[in-house]
Amino acid sequence: MRKHQILLSALFTVSLGTLGMAQNTSGSGTTTSQNKTSSSTTSTSTSSGSGSMVGQPDRNFMMTAAQGGMAEVHLAQLAQQKASSNAVKQYANMLEEDHTKANNELRQVAQQKGVDLPADLDPKHQAEMQRLQGLSGDQFDRAYIKMMVQDHKKDVKEFQRQSERGMDSDVKAFASKTLPTLQKHLTEVQQLAANKTGSSNTRARSADQSSNSSDSSAQPAGRNNPTTKP
Repeated sequence: MRKHQILLSALFTVSLGTLGMAQNTSGSGTTTSQNKTSSSTTSTSTSSGSGSMVGQPDRNFMMTAAQGGMAEVHLAQLAQQKASSNAVKQYANMLEEDHTKANNELRQVAQQKGVDLPADLDPKHQAEMQRLQGLSGDQFDRAYIKMMVQDHKKDVKEFQRQSERGMDSDVKAFASKTLPTLQKHLTEVQQLAANKTGSSNTRARSADQSSNSSDSSAQPAGRNNPTTKP
């Protein structure tokens, strides 16, 4: 009888130990699951934070716009010094003011997005500066006007695309805000180009008329009067 009681007591003790181990294992599993959930939440939060930075297409637009904006300011400053036409100088002054303002706005957006914009002109724009520096007078005016027509056609196209397809709302808003100014610049420089062409044609016609008049007055008198026979 005593042996039977001892055996029952031992079995009861073993059962309690097994139950305790099962509870500990379950608790450990719950803790591990909670840790995994917490880790997943932290990872999601970090990913969301990094998602606030601009994507590569928006970043490429910002870099291109920064280079183009800097070049416009430098070229405008050069034009105000070397242009022979007051109309060209006035246009260049407008470009310097407008692009300086746009450059500052773009720099603020870039700082918010963690994008480092270039501080110097790239080789392409440096070469354009050097080429214009070697010109003067009406030759400079024509080259500068032609360059501004080409540049602003490209700028309008790029800013139009960014304002429609940009992913980052702030970069997209900058493009939309700046686009009308660029369109105005393009319209005005195209008018300058037309005026230059018209002026050239007028001068060419005047030169031809003057040349024809000189040729006419230089004709021998005998060609208009019959030669008398002796």
